Amino acid sequence: MLQFHSVRRLMNLVTPRLRLRPFQATDIDSTYLSWLNDPEVTRFSNQRFIEHTAHSCAAYLSNFEKSDNSFLLIEGPQDQRPIGTVTVYRKRQHGTAELGLMIGERCCWGKGYGREAWQSVLMALFAKKGCVRLQEAPHVRTSRWHESWNNRICILRPFV
Repeated sequence: MLQFHSVRRLMNLVTPRLRLRPFQATDIDSTYLSWLNDPEVTRFSNQRFIEHTAHSCAAYLSNFEKSDNSFLLIEGPQDQRPIGTVTVYRKRQHGTAELGLMIGERCCWGKGYGREAWQSVLMALFAKKGCVRLQEAPHVRTSRWHESWNNRICILRPFV
């Protein structure tokens, strides 16, 4: 079974173009709220059914404080401005984790930032946690997968 007790510590990642770091309360700003309340950004996400406020986002962030889960901010290619988020949810009862990705900045869509962030998190989990296999979540389907990283979930399962 995967051990996720230190998953939060492994999530300070740097790629050739991005930096991923733990999401903080100071990251809840008008930019972040605009992503969550943008129907185009959240069109494939359950987030589209919720009206997000600074208060609701702070409550969501607090859920990560004493858990094995991670909530990461993706900072941009040159100026380290926020462009999206990654979540890692541990499913203890199944020995799995689910990853979610949102590129909120529309000007960053189609440039490979989502793929780069996704791969860096997966590589960190592979390196830290050993061999896992990937499985697509069956309830999430879209023909525009490469353009809509915010709608993808990946389940990590240990090899048996």
